[in-house]
Amino acid sequence: MAEPRTAFLEKLVEPTVNHLGFELWGVEQTGTGRHKRLCIYIDAPRGISVADCETVSQQLGTLLAVEDGIAGTYDLEVSSPGMDRLLFKHHQYQRNVGECVDVRLHLPINGTRHLRGTLQDCNDESISLLVDDQLKIIPFTQVRRTRLVPVFE
Repeated sequence: MAEPRTAFLEKLVEPTVNHLGFELWGVEQTGTGRHKRLCIYIDAPRGISVADCETVSQQLGTLLAVEDGIAGTYDLEVSSPGMDRLLFKHHQYQRNVGECVDVRLHLPINGTRHLRGTLQDCNDESISLLVDDQLKIIPFTQVRRTRLVPVFE
């Protein structure tokens, strides 16, 4: 699911994140040129504090500088995935079956690149999404990004 460069960065930073007692939730690279941003999302059963993010940021900043993880300049951000967290990995999709998700697609399906519905299932090739009482099967190759939609009661 991850792009090759992102997969490389995940493998590079995950041991450090795990050693510090956190789960690597995902890695996201955005921007180009002088406006590159690398966001490392971390999670833990007890939650994530600002101090946790600072600790991980310091360790990863050193690691990325030594390993030359990213060419050029960039902003490093370490964050909790939040309530509206992005889903990066298959097990994260599986963990959130039954939840409302917002899915952005690479190419339109039936004229739209944006679907919101209830995640019904996930396998190695696709996700099943219930949208307006219709079941949509979406290949992972079509999924650009998926974000949980928090439901407040």
